[in-house]
Amino acid sequence: MSNKIFNVNFNKICLASIAMMSANQMIMVVFPLYIRDLGIASSFLGGVMALSAFFAMLARPVSGYLADKKGRQIVMYIGIGIMLAGAVGMVFLPFMIALALIRGFHGFGIAATTTGQMAIATDVLPEKEVKRGLSYFGVCFPIAGAIGPSIGLALIFGSNFMPVWLGSVVLFAVAIIIVATLKYERKLPAAPDEVITQNSNHNATGIWRYFEKSALRPSIIFFIMTLANAGVVVFLPVYAVDIGIENIGIFFILQSGAMFLSNVVVGNTIHRFKSPLLFLMISTISLAFAMFTLFMTTDIVTLAIAAILCGIGVGVSTVTVSTVVMAGAQPERRGAASGTFQLSLDVGFCIGPFIWGLVVSALGYRYLYGLLIPFPIVAAVISLLFYARKRKSSDIQVEGNVKL
Repeated sequence: MSNKIFNVNFNKICLASIAMMSANQMIMVVFPLYIRDLGIASSFLGGVMALSAFFAMLARPVSGYLADKKGRQIVMYIGIGIMLAGAVGMVFLPFMIALALIRGFHGFGIAATTTGQMAIATDVLPEKEVKRGLSYFGVCFPIAGAIGPSIGLALIFGSNFMPVWLGSVVLFAVAIIIVATLKYERKLPAAPDEVITQNSNHNATGIWRYFEKSALRPSIIFFIMTLANAGVVVFLPVYAVDIGIENIGIFFILQSGAMFLSNVVVGNTIHRFKSPLLFLMISTISLAFAMFTLFMTTDIVTLAIAAILCGIGVGVSTVTVSTVVMAGAQPERRGAASGTFQLSLDVGFCIGPFIWGLVVSALGYRYLYGLLIPFPIVAAVISLLFYARKRKSSDIQVEGNVKL
């Protein structure tokens, strides 16, 4: 394996992730507008997004376990294949029940691909550069967040959404082809459960073989942040149209730009701190102000400010939590660690859209964002409880100085 961060395999998994996530972002951003065009209520949209996250939540622990036992690439093949098939279904089955089922099964694909790609990225990095490398890998998400929505919105022609779904099919196919060129995994046979038990920080038996205990604390914080972020991801496109803002693409571009810079800055500084608390406080405060700004939004200027704040909040929290989780896991448990972290995202997107869809139906979009303001504040309080006091010597120490 190369001693460089940007080795051939790392570059390939980054490109595959950008292609896969761009396709998924295309679908996620355009889908609410598609549902609206079909005359379907917002509560249905929330239910569909919750269903997708629920399927992902069910698949996540198994995906992590299979990634450790059977191979990361196999898990990614299955996941991307499911998402590609779902995108094809969007072309030929424009019916309410069919769309609900397609988005639901997309959850299986999302669980497998995101779990597998993070484990692969960690595997192909030099051990001394895992934290920095993961922060650079985290840049893939804001890049996809800028590319996917922009392309997706540009491919809508009046009431014709078919070019969007076909574009996502092409990107999913590109991702599968790139993953197929990865060669590293032959050198990384899956460790048996007995070895995992001896080398890990806990006994990986029973249900714990599917989860990683060291990832629980940061994942709880990320779950609460995700509850708030779900309201932005699912309902913002329609909210913007309702308040007369047509150029919604600017929000995703600015948000992605802020996330990009957050990944770079955090990645190059997190190893200098004994605790991730500073970064968690920055992210929670930024997201709280983003929700407040969205609540007050009346024009494109305030929407742009909210985009930057949201990008900082989501970007800093994502790279901080993912880095702490993956750097703190034994190599043979990285699939389980990735699955545990990603599960917090799934649960947030399972519960959030369903509840927020009901809120929107009862109170409207603006008041939704007012109700979301306390969630990042709660995450900040929990971060203080978890990390403010000095940890005992028995606590887990990960590579460098970051304590879990």
